Amino acid sequence: MISRLKKAIISKDKEYLKQVLSDFEKYNNWSLITVIDDLLPLMLMESNLRYGSFHTVKMNLFLRRLALEGYFSKDTEKEILRLIAFEMAERNWVSITANRIKSAKDEEFSSVEGIAGIVKELHRGNVHNAFYYALGLLENDRNAFCHLLLKLGANAIPKSLGHSISCFYPVVEDMIVTDHTHTDTALLTYIMYLARYEANEDMIHKEYGHTKEEMNYGRFLKICSYGTGIVEVHHTITFYLMAEWEKALFNIDSEVPYGILVDWVGEKETDEEREKRADKAEYSGHIPETYEEFESKFSLDNIDDSIPMVFRVIEEKPEKSVDWLFRIYTSKYENSWNPHYYTSLYCALRFYIEDVIDDKIACRMGMDQALKYFAKGIR
Repeated sequence: MISRLKKAIISKDKEYLKQVLSDFEKYNNWSLITVIDDLLPLMLMESNLRYGSFHTVKMNLFLRRLALEGYFSKDTEKEILRLIAFEMAERNWVSITANRIKSAKDEEFSSVEGIAGIVKELHRGNVHNAFYYALGLLENDRNAFCHLLLKLGANAIPKSLGHSISCFYPVVEDMIVTDHTHTDTALLTYIMYLARYEANEDMIHKEYGHTKEEMNYGRFLKICSYGTGIVEVHHTITFYLMAEWEKALFNIDSEVPYGILVDWVGEKETDEEREKRADKAEYSGHIPETYEEFESKFSLDNIDDSIPMVFRVIEEKPEKSVDWLFRIYTSKYENSWNPHYYTSLYCALRFYIEDVIDDKIACRMGMDQALKYFAKGIR
């Protein structure tokens, strides 16, 4: 069924796609993880980037991770698959794959010196040579290389609306740090993306300030949660992924350039009204026991009334809340989909249900932002 699905997506044959999806509806002997794995090579080389960056691969790697962790019911996976398939059928793809032929010599590629070679070639606009240096570093010290590669990406945060980290951190973590069938292709697409921005060797040596000890996560999430525009949502998304990068196993020193993020977010203040709502939000009604009950109580038209119920479900039924929220988002899909809906939901939920931040009010504010962004965009 999976090969037929890919064929239907590439051909953009909507009727055939409906037939293929009907087979997925009938059977349960498939997993969302396997389907996404099969489609990843396409996602890495999306060519008509509707939102300017690689949102499809990011969104799907987030979904894959939640599926791996067992959050999704089969009914939810079926709804998500339908959304993925129809959205991919709206995009264009180029068939580009990369495979190294021969390992580079060890002495040519050592840590910062090798990254300097990548920067030099990117500055010249020579993606091919930059990729050659990247492959050498990847083979010699995968962990150190991935950390330095993300530091390069972090420098482009202000110009890329955070996408130089947010779109590619999941690619680095799931497909480059971890050896993957498509590691080389994943690396090539990131190098190609970084070529958009002016590369400078100072990027590697520069001190960025705002160390882990200096960051107040709860306060900063409250600041990022100000507003529901596309820029404000990206502040929260990028913050979450930098917090993930900080604790990643490949980040031996647990250091990330938070200073770039802080400077980009700028002089925003905490949204006092949102903070008050998050602090006082109470729901004394019946807590849903099933998705159908949750759906009946969730209203985009009255999102302010629904949010206290959502908070209660997240706090008392975290696993169910993930499944139900992703499913209800998907149920609103019609003819087009903004991948930021899923991405902002994912990051807000991760802040809320993980031990990243122990400030419940801040986590509620991040969730409020994501839900309001969705409600505003889908109606």
